[in-house]
Amino acid sequence: MRTGLNLLNYLIYDDYHQIVWDSYYIFEDDTAVLIPRKDLGYAAIKYVYEGKNWVQTLYLDENEQPTVSQDEGYASLTREFNDLGQLVRVSLFNATGKLTECKAGYALAEYEYDESGNESERIYYDAFRDEIDW
Repeated sequence: MRTGLNLLNYLIYDDYHQIVWDSYYIFEDDTAVLIPRKDLGYAAIKYVYEGKNWVQTLYLDENEQPTVSQDEGYASLTREFNDLGQLVRVSLFNATGKLTECKAGYALAEYEYDESGNESERIYYDAFRDEIDW
């Protein structure tokens, strides 16, 4: 007889105290089962870092396969940095790895910087890599 639901929000941190895994589990018969957040469209989020640079976010289903976040409109995000550690590109992908537009309307953003290191331009593109106004 089930007397209550045991729910666990499971977070894993790296050596820099950055979250690298965020998921929810329930316990059934002494076994932890990854459960989907039906309201959000995913069961877990995996964050990937290179040093302190956040380079990727993956939304995963209960089988740890890519799935589209209902809030964001994409399954994964990648971030690229230049040698100075400045963000130069953000790309958004669907569950099959194809460039896709997020709910905000762009699929790719590129950043440019002036000689002082200040962001001087941000250019947005759609899933076909056509520049768009945003």
